[in-house]
Amino acid sequence: QPLGSHPVMLSLLRFSGAFGLLLLPSLAMGLTLPLLVRVVSGWDGNFGRVLGVLYGANTLGAMLGAASCEVWLIDRFGIRGSAQFACALNLAAALLAVLIARMRGPGVTARASQGAPSTATGTSGAEAGLLVAGFLAGLLLLCLEVVWLRFLMLFLNDTPLAFALVLT
Repeated sequence: QPLGSHPVMLSLLRFSGAFGLLLLPSLAMGLTLPLLVRVVSGWDGNFGRVLGVLYGANTLGAMLGAASCEVWLIDRFGIRGSAQFACALNLAAALLAVLIARMRGPGVTARASQGAPSTATGTSGAEAGLLVAGFLAGLLLLCLEVVWLRFLMLFLNDTPLAFALVLT
C-alpha cells in the first residue's frame, strides 16, 4: 500500500522478488548439463560423443517436460500438483545421477578433472571464436523463440499452448 504512489519502486520490488524466487531453480536447471559433462567426460575418450548424448538427452527431457506439462499434467494435477510432480522427477534424476557416479567409482572425478583444459592459461583464438559463435547462436535462438511465440499467438489466440509449443 505505501508503494502504490511510487510505481518505479513497486516495479523494482516486484522484479527483485521474482528474481530472488527464480534464481535457485534457474541456476539448478542451467548447471545440470555442465555438471554432467564434467563427470561423464572421463568415462569415454570420445568427448564429442559424450557431449552429444548428454545434450540430446537433456534437450529431449526439456521438450517432453514442456509438452507434457501443458497437454497433460496441468489438466490432471493443476499447477501446484504439476510443480510437485516436476520437483519429484528432478529429485529422482539427482538421485539417479548420484547413484551412477558412485557406481563408476571415485576415480572418475579425478580422471575428468585431469582431462579438463586449464583455465589458467586463457583461451586461444579458436576457442574464443567458438565461444563467440556459441553466444551468438544462443542469442539468435532466444530471439527466434520470441518471434515464434508472437507468430503462434496469432493462430492460437494467446493461449498457454503457444508458449509450450515454442518451448518444445
